[in-house]
Amino acid sequence: VSIAAHELRSPLTSILGYLEMLLEGDMGPLNPDQTEALTITQRGAQRLLSITNSLLDLTRIESGQIDLILTPVSLAMVVEMVVHELQPQIQQKNQHLTLDIPPDLPPVLVDQTRAMQIIGNLLSNASKYTQPGGKITVRLSPAEEEGFLQLAVADTGIGIAPEDQHHLFDRFFRAKNVYQTDATGTGLGLHITRSLVELHGGRIWFQSELNKGSTFYVTFPLAEDPPSA
Repeated sequence: VSIAAHELRSPLTSILGYLEMLLEGDMGPLNPDQTEALTITQRGAQRLLSITNSLLDLTRIESGQIDLILTPVSLAMVVEMVVHELQPQIQQKNQHLTLDIPPDLPPVLVDQTRAMQIIGNLLSNASKYTQPGGKITVRLSPAEEEGFLQLAVADTGIGIAPEDQHHLFDRFFRAKNVYQTDATGTGLGLHITRSLVELHGGRIWFQSELNKGSTFYVTFPLAEDPPSA
């Protein structure tokens, strides 16, 4: 799987690069039909690259080959960076996003790239499985566990049925009701997210009610009091 994913990623990266050049007009002007066709192609290539990266992460995690570069980081800054990246997706569905971030929170000890991946997956899922016009809230607060900061991502989306909740972090698992939406997925995102959280020494859990929404919680270790190895 790892070799196949590597072989797929290189040509996909090249394809996306050329598509971006075409869409920006670097190779000449485009008519509306050409722009639409290239945009659809770009989305498909981005989707394939996302799946490829997930497969690579899965194989690295299962073989113990992920090395975290831990540095003191403002979790509020990481949240804001992720929100900026996902703002088009949220705005496209006319969803209402609220950030509840107190000032002067202490820094956390994380791999910033992986922290962005964790938060990005949770926020992307919240948007993906919440109806247009729905509400999403991202909240930071001190965790009940000493030495940790807590992230909560809440939504008013489709929720998760009780019989699916025990399997939600299993690899390749997708809840039955997601097929009632047009949301796509591989069933790897939450499995990888949990693995990355645990590699940081944190915890992830959720509360959910079918047709009412879900809240996912993650704890990150504080930089001033990192967990012992």
